[in-house]
Amino acid sequence: MQKPSNFDNPWTKKIRYSCIRYKVAALKGRGTILRMRFLSLILILTLFVACAAKELVVRNADTMLEYQVTKRLPLTSHQKNELQKDVDLFLNQEKKIAEEMLPVIDQIKLGSSEEVKPIYKKFESFYRKISSDFSTLMARYMVKLNEKQQKEFFENMKDENERYASKTQKERREDAEEALEKFIGKLSETQSGVIRSYDQFFRKQLRTRLTRRVALHEKFKTVMSSGSSSAEKEKELHRIYIAHQEVNFSESKTLEIIQKFIPTLSAEQKDMFREKTREVKEILRYFIQSTY
Repeated sequence: MQKPSNFDNPWTKKIRYSCIRYKVAALKGRGTILRMRFLSLILILTLFVACAAKELVVRNADTMLEYQVTKRLPLTSHQKNELQKDVDLFLNQEKKIAEEMLPVIDQIKLGSSEEVKPIYKKFESFYRKISSDFSTLMARYMVKLNEKQQKEFFENMKDENERYASKTQKERREDAEEALEKFIGKLSETQSGVIRSYDQFFRKQLRTRLTRRVALHEKFKTVMSSGSSSAEKEKELHRIYIAHQEVNFSESKTLEIIQKFIPTLSAEQKDMFREKTREVKEILRYFIQSTY
């Protein structure tokens, strides 16, 4: 991305990286509800923390995205240089989807539970497209890993699975409530009760998804160690990840939970939500105008 003239100013740099670290920390451990991992890099990260330098966050979306890749994939210096170019291409490519989101945001109404369903489905389709594009990028670099890099990659995945499994149900519930509060403010007891009513579902989902993640990583190993061409490996890695994700989508309770929340929203919560959607639109417009 083209950086502004004051990009290397020590004070600007301090603000920039403080903001990025703060928001990356906020992303870690997000609950199942409302978590869209890579779409969040552009939108949700700027809402999780009230950081004044929102433009810096959007401007440095490439840095955050590279971090998300390299914390999993142990790339060489040359591969990291190539990744920077591909991340810029990816972000510029996703601007079209950002443009498509803007009018859909204007359609969001909080009048009834049923009105939210078609809007939710539209945003789900946006996420599917972004996630598919991102998995293509990941697959491209997964097939570049040599044997030593592959070993480190799967160790990283094992560590990630262990962290995923170690969080208590109470911590996951608190994460979910915190994520919702970033959009609507303090939850009422009734609203917290809605979250608690899904405890059993989320406990079962955790076990199921952890088992499925381990199986996914085994499939990755099989493909990456095969004698197929790089192009064939890329295609297969992308296919099995998308299949994995589709199962997760089919089991999601996010829409159901949102629909249960709509009738419980106070006037103040609706006002806060409208303010957050205005912020999202502002962020999207800035993202569309940014040059990566």
